[in-house]
Amino acid sequence: MKLRFHSLLNGLLLAGAALGAHAAPLLEEGFDDASGLPAGWKMANFSSNPAAEAWFKPTDTSPFFTAQAGASDSYFASSVFVAATDAAGNPFGRVDAMLTTPVVAMSEATTLSFWTRTVAGNTFGDSLHVGAIVSGSFVDLMAINPTLTAGAYPEAWTRFTVTLPGQGDGASGRFYFEYLVPDAAKAGNFVGLDSVSIAAAVPEPDTALLMLAGGLLLVARAARRRAAA
Repeated sequence: MKLRFHSLLNGLLLAGAALGAHAAPLLEEGFDDASGLPAGWKMANFSSNPAAEAWFKPTDTSPFFTAQAGASDSYFASSVFVAATDAAGNPFGRVDAMLTTPVVAMSEATTLSFWTRTVAGNTFGDSLHVGAIVSGSFVDLMAINPTLTAGAYPEAWTRFTVTLPGQGDGASGRFYFEYLVPDAAKAGNFVGLDSVSIAAAVPEPDTALLMLAGGLLLVARAARRRAAA
């Protein structure tokens, strides 16, 4: 009976530990590939100049700022210059540059984390919208500086995390990053993106299971005291 009791207790404790364990990442991307856009990633430019590359990898000779991790140019970026420019080279019109991750499972709650920043001393307002595309529908999750307030976008690498609720059995889709500036003549400059990670959200340990395990521990302590008396 003693062996059976301890086996049950250990099993419950191991189950609780498993519930609290971190899930393996579905995707880790640091943009280290020298050839450019990693496999499975896609981009689209809905700006006033749709022919321009929506997102790009800065060259190692002019990275604007160093990457959050890895080689100095191992990040992706977008800027107001993906929109139209006048004869003097000044950008104008709408900027709407989208970058999407590879397809990942979204049946369970899924957490996206990433690092972003703009140039130091930026006097223009930048904005980044983040969401998911599931079964052709867009799910808005967060917006960084949606009011395009000058100086409000992080000027040092800053980590952001957002969780998409479970989308149902068999669901999958892409997360997206959308650099959005309605009028490049008035706002917008340059934003970088690095160290993107997607993982299944870690479930909280089941409350009832933890209460049962705690109760068994109390029983075990009481049994030890009686045996020692």
